[in-house]
Amino acid sequence: MSKVIQTVGFGLPPRNVNFHRFEIVITDEHVEIIEYLHGYEGMSRVRLPIESWEGPALEHYLNARLNSKGLEGSRFKPGINYVDRFLGREICILAWGLEVANNDPQGAMGIWMAWQSYTIEEKWFMYSQVLRSGYGDRDSEWIGWRRAIHDVLSS
Repeated sequence: MSKVIQTVGFGLPPRNVNFHRFEIVITDEHVEIIEYLHGYEGMSRVRLPIESWEGPALEHYLNARLNSKGLEGSRFKPGINYVDRFLGREICILAWGLEVANNDPQGAMGIWMAWQSYTIEEKWFMYSQVLRSGYGDRDSEWIGWRRAIHDVLSS
């Protein structure tokens, strides 16, 4: 049996906790995804109402990905949840799709299914396009690539 590599949260190497990472902050009311770059203050990428959060399904998806790489899995808990920078980018794409789903369970399920159909590289590309366009902050949900991501995932 191969050794499982220990991580902090979802795939974050312990030595990278103070470098580039994402934090998913879960409260009773909302879920906020914050990106931290080494030496910079965190930037809130998206805030979802707790009802729109696909935590259990996302947890299963992330753990399957981590386990396939020999990395330790994790569970979402209230408070701060650390996420590796690459997985964090993918989660942002899902959250940007969900942020305007207006708590519609059917719409959220469709967005979840569409999100899973994209390759990892396609999700990273979409993430880079949002940041490149300047609309990666929390208050830009109906502009440019953020709008396009929602439209693509919900169609």
